[in-house]
Amino acid sequence: MTRIVACLDLSPSDAPVLRTADALAGLLGATVDAVNVSRADDASVVDRPARSRVLSGDPASVLLDELRSDDVVLGVIGSRSVRAKPAVAGHVAMELLASSPVPLAVVAPGGASLPADHPQILIPLDGADATTEAVAPVANALASGGAGVVFLHVFDSGSVPPFLSSVEDLEILAEEFLDRHLPERTEPCELRLGEPGQHIGDVADAHEADAIMVAWRQDLSPGRAEVIRHLVRRDLRPLIVVPIPR
Repeated sequence: MTRIVACLDLSPSDAPVLRTADALAGLLGATVDAVNVSRADDASVVDRPARSRVLSGDPASVLLDELRSDDVVLGVIGSRSVRAKPAVAGHVAMELLASSPVPLAVVAPGGASLPADHPQILIPLDGADATTEAVAPVANALASGGAGVVFLHVFDSGSVPPFLSSVEDLEILAEEFLDRHLPERTEPCELRLGEPGQHIGDVADAHEADAIMVAWRQDLSPGRAEVIRHLVRRDLRPLIVVPIPR
């Protein structure tokens, strides 16, 4: 049996983390392994949830070791402590996002958790083969488990086709995009023009998406991963981040 590691921090964010982990476990046929990492001087460990196990050490390092286990298919973590500033993502979450070998679902404290029954998931794609190859197996597994999936592709001013002049053209282009990048999928594809960060939230709202799933190259250098940073800090839906193999 495969595992989903739910990373807890003994805060109110643990509840949506556990609910999201349980929902993903139901979709993927996995079990939930709830883990709390405590430092040696952390007296609050006695208040941990009964279903969790306790490990000691640096939280990011210990949790990363857990995520590297062969039977782990996904991790779930809160984006930050409830005591942190709303616009600041936690350093543990960002360290795991930058290094996790498996997809990581990030849940905002006070935000929504993934529902257990037929959740809707929006998946933005950039048209790159590496992105599609990373996302497709996860999308297929979630869809097979009962999730609804909607794809989104955002063209910028340099990539929009010159013939695009009507709604019919947009529909044809969407079909061609799916045929080229995800030929086995039958889910709808939304197309937009502009910057991805400007459209992801709006399209997710329009489709009543319960979560957003993105792929990225785990590069936190300046000027990179702006969409990831924006979604982690601002969107209240769970964000499932799929690493693109380096």
